[in-house]
Amino acid sequence: MPTLSLCMIVKNEEEYIKASLESVKDIADEIIIIDTGSDDSTVDICSGYTDKIYQMEWKEDFSEARNMSIEKASCDWILWMDADERLVIRNKDAFKRLLSEQDRDMFFVKLLHLTDSEREEEKKYYISYHNRLFRRKNGFYFKGRIHERLLKGSGIVPESGDAKGSVEIIHYGYTTKHMKEKALRNLQICLKEKETETDNPWLDYYIACELYRLGDIKDALELVNHAVMEFLSQSKMPPAFLYKLKYDILIYNGSMESVCEGLEKAVNLYKDYVELHFYRGIALFQLGRYEAAKREFSYCILLGEDNADYLIRCGSGSFLAYHYMGEAYLKLGEKENAREAFQQALFIHPGFTEAKKRLEELRI
Repeated sequence: MPTLSLCMIVKNEEEYIKASLESVKDIADEIIIIDTGSDDSTVDICSGYTDKIYQMEWKEDFSEARNMSIEKASCDWILWMDADERLVIRNKDAFKRLLSEQDRDMFFVKLLHLTDSEREEEKKYYISYHNRLFRRKNGFYFKGRIHERLLKGSGIVPESGDAKGSVEIIHYGYTTKHMKEKALRNLQICLKEKETETDNPWLDYYIACELYRLGDIKDALELVNHAVMEFLSQSKMPPAFLYKLKYDILIYNGSMESVCEGLEKAVNLYKDYVELHFYRGIALFQLGRYEAAKREFSYCILLGEDNADYLIRCGSGSFLAYHYMGEAYLKLGEKENAREAFQQALFIHPGFTEAKKRLEELRI
């Protein structure tokens, strides 16, 4: 059977590192740890799982540390993770078959980014797909101080295979009390990289994300709009992530008329991005256009949430869409249809309290 190296960089991760290593110890043939200056119990915890722990001076460059980790690896395949993540093998046999495939050098892995709760069953998470699994001897390397990209050879991004649901990674980092500290760290690194990459609109987007996490709504919106214009000036399609961030801000802070008009253009660019359709449904609902909102939420359900091209909130293509469809039905006076929609939302997510409340009200 092909062998697997787990590669991880750490610094002061005692809160999560044990659970992370527990999740990989039975599937990884070796564990490579690059410690960038921990002064807590992180290294002691790691030593209980591996003796391949290496020290490295932190130079505010994630790619440098990740490249050191893959240089130290010796197995056929590399899986890279962070300390605040846990591996979940949904099908061990399927995962082993995946490593035996000969026609792929890299695979997408599904990530669940938990937000308001550390309990996956509460369904408060975002879904994305990352290139986390790749062959060791095929010239892969990381580039970028932060939000590092996995490249190959002279800078190409190889085509990824689909892990077919055999493996997932659960990310707990957005739920921690250290979120502000991480956002400030990331912002500092992004601003430093911006000094040398002045015309990189991706950096503007990343800076906008950190500003948004820190509550600087005005500057975040200004910067994301600037990033959109920069992509256009370079004759490139602005990535869907930018529109998601823009309307995530505007849907709660802007004029619904202008939001609706902007979303009309955005969904024409990314017709299969459920988040943009969901936001448009919310805007239409708030404008009192309930029939149109109902159709939009129905289309969200049709699109679903399993699209590796996008970052998607759990519920936007399922129970949340059904719930808001039910709200639209109520506004239209169609109580039976509303009841069915709320029941569908509750069937998908039995713990969804908003749908429970509506159903109880409809019984009165």
